[in-house]
Parts: sequence; C-alpha cells; structure tokens
Amino acid sequence: MHDLVTLSSYKLYLLVQTLIVRLATGNSVTYSMIVGSLVSRVIYLGAFFALFAQARRCEPIGATWIFALLAGMVMISAQFSAYFNTFFEDQLVIILLPLVALLLYRYTQHPSFCLVVAALSITTFLGAAKPAFFLLPVLIAPLVLPWRGRALVRSASLLFVCAAVALLPVVFGSYERENQYHAVYVGALAVLTPEETAKIDHIGEKPVQRDCIGIVAFAPAGPSCMDRAKATYPDVLRLIGMKPAIAWRLATSVFSEGHEIRIVYLGTGMTNAPDFSSLPVLNVWRALYTHHANVWILASLVAALAAVWRYRRQDSGGAARTFEGVRIFVDVRFHGLRAVSWRRPR
Repeated sequence: MHDLVTLSSYKLYLLVQTLIVRLATGNSVTYSMIVGSLVSRVIYLGAFFALFAQARRCEPIGATWIFALLAGMVMISAQFSAYFNTFFEDQLVIILLPLVALLLYRYTQHPSFCLVVAALSITTFLGAAKPAFFLLPVLIAPLVLPWRGRALVRSASLLFVCAAVALLPVVFGSYERENQYHAVYVGALAVLTPEETAKIDHIGEKPVQRDCIGIVAFAPAGPSCMDRAKATYPDVLRLIGMKPAIAWRLATSVFSEGHEIRIVYLGTGMTNAPDFSSLPVLNVWRALYTHHANVWILASLVAALAAVWRYRRQDSGGAARTFEGVRIFVDVRFHGLRAVSWRRPR
C-alpha cells in the first residue's frame, strides 16, 4: 500500500484507467488489469500506426516500410507490453513516447503552437512519473522551442516550469533513501573490483559495509544494509574523488547492462495460451536486441548530435528534430527502462 501514496503522475493515469474499468465492467470494487491495460494498448498501438500512416504520406515508400519493420518488432515485444499488466510507473514512457515521436514528426511537417504545447505537456507528465525520467522535457524543449532573440526568455521560462514539475518526484519522492543507497552500494561501489573495494574503508566518516555491495534495498537484507550504510548522494562524489575511474565505469555500465529488462518474474505469456515469444522471428529479434542494441543506440546518439549541429547551423531544424525525436524515443525505451531493475515488485 505504501507505493500507492508515492508522488507520481502515473497515479493520474491509473485513475483514468480505473474509471474506464468501472464503466466497462460496472464493478466499482474489483479492478481488472486486463480491461485497464486495454487503454494503454490502444494508445501504444494507435501511435505506432499513426506514425506509419504519417510517414507513408510524406516519405519514400522504401523508408516507410523499413521503419514499419523495425518499429513493428519493437511494438510487439512482450518485454515492453508486459509492463501494461503491472503498476510500474515505467509503463507510461512505453505507452506515450510513440505519441511524442508522432507529435515531433508532425511538427517537422506542419509547425504549430498546439503541437509544441502537446509535446511539452506529455513529456512533462512523463518526467513527473518517476525520478529517472525528469530530464524528458529538457530533452524535448530544444526541438520545439525557439531560442533566439526575444523568444529566448519566454522559452527559458516555459522550460523552467516544465522542469520544475518533472522534478517534483525527485524532491518529494518516497524512495529517496532507497535511491541514495542504490547510488552508492548498487552503483558506485558495485563497479569496483573486490581488490579495489578492499582499499576503501570509509566514505567520509562512515565505514563501508562491504557485505551490502550489490544488495538492493528491496532484498531481504536491504533494510538492514540501508540502516547501517546511511548512504547519501554526496557519497558518490566522494567515491569518485577517491577513485575517478568510477565515473567512467558508471557511464559504460549503462551500455553494458542497459539492454537488461528484469521482469522475468512477470512472465511474457498467458496461462493456457500459445507462447508467441518463442517464434523464430522473435528469437532473432531478441538476439539482435540483446547483443547489438547498445552499439546502435550509441551510434544513433552520435549521429543525432551531428545532425542537430549541422541543421542548426543551416537554420533548418526539421530533419534534425525528426532524427533527434526518434533517437530520444529509442534511447529512453532501451535505457530508461533499466531504472525499473531496482524497484520492488508490486
């Protein structure tokens, strides 16, 4: 029950789901996860199909069908859609980022104030869903807001408001203690070798609890470790000061572990129903995703930054916005979801 009172915009989405379930089933007591997830699936699939339809009207047919093939494999991935049958806040990003990508693409075709407001509103809503996503409006704002002349102050003020709303879960979140503990004992200390950690006896005045390294807060030994560790975010900076290599290892760990989606306990199939996740075509996708997705994401990030620089210099941001929007969509889906790894099952 503690999770139901955490500060998150997801609770507003859950309220909408609950009202729809009540209207559909006439039951005001029992919540149907299946009926509730239909709302998510309609938005999720609808945005993908709308993206394809929009691209079909504006892009070469070959590029459109390549997009449909790649996006289709992501769209039907049970590793993502399995979140729709949970109460994880992370599902909001899966559900709504395709819609954000559609809005950005439409903006490149027909810029309008309504599209700007819609894109910023949705990304702010997503940013306020979970601390891991608070940067979303900051990433989207440069793609849709003018940053020259008199518009600079207005755009900066609007971005400040969006970022402030998205930061609310970070400042007032109920899991600040757990997040600080994870930052130190599942993050900074975990990337060190046993030989390296043996040389670190204290972080400031606090002794290092070596038996807690790698133990998540929601594990049986987690509460005891948090009580003894008394970890804080500044401890990460202290450790980096003692061992600068930690910063590089933390950054590279995102690419080495970012493809892991740890929801095995949720399952990716249904009881007494065919398991389509074992089909050969999906096995091929799973192998490609597991072993090559991080290389593709890093390459797309570099290419997106190059495109933004090139088109900004030419004062023609359309293609850059499109490319960067797709990059953000892919990057957050594949790496942002990693944040769920250390959350307690619900």
